[in-house]
Amino acid sequence: LLAASAFAASGTVNPSSTAQKVTGFGGASVYYQSWIKNLPAADQEALFDTAFTGLNISLLRVGNWYQDEDISKVQDDIDIVKAAKKRLGDHMKIQMSSWSAPAKLKPSNSLNGQDGHSKSDKTLKKANGDAYGAYAYTDFANWWKKSLEAYKAAGISPDYVSIQNEPDMEATYEETLFEPTETNEIAGYKEALNAVYDAVKGQTKLIGPEPLGIGYSNFEKYAKEIDANKPGCFS
Repeated sequence: LLAASAFAASGTVNPSSTAQKVTGFGGASVYYQSWIKNLPAADQEALFDTAFTGLNISLLRVGNWYQDEDISKVQDDIDIVKAAKKRLGDHMKIQMSSWSAPAKLKPSNSLNGQDGHSKSDKTLKKANGDAYGAYAYTDFANWWKKSLEAYKAAGISPDYVSIQNEPDMEATYEETLFEPTETNEIAGYKEALNAVYDAVKGQTKLIGPEPLGIGYSNFEKYAKEIDANKPGCFS
């Protein structure tokens, strides 16, 4: 049946006409950094040689685990990035995503979604007088700024930042919920992104959003709220 339905086709490619620039291809060490660092030293080096030198990746995704502002807790990531840069230099770019805002900025006072009793527990705390809206956007942005400074001092300078992984997903592990724009129950991704943009402008490029999936117009709901005219802020 497949052979019978096959037909000849032709196409034309014009290399001078581009529609989209691909920044790079790579992978992530998120949630696996301790596994990597628990390997025997020789196995670690072999893995690094394969993953970085062998594959010649151009992008590595890491998590922002600076929630309690203790840089020593991200030593595994520091070591992995150092190994990558040793082999690839500036060829490899870093993309950093956050899985949760600091516990102190959430009503549940916990990084983990399982500790919240309702969606309103799993988002940012409300804050009177915040310049960006009804929630603690300024504190969230200042945490991002402080995170980037701490990571840079430790040898990790993200080229791209996503302020929240899967802002629409209720998880048992690290999470912070954001609606496309704020509601009475949940903080807004738009407002949070604007606050972070102002706080870290010039230090990195912001990307986003990255909701759970691209089906059901999920991505469009978030993307349409972003001000694409801001330099270094991509939807």
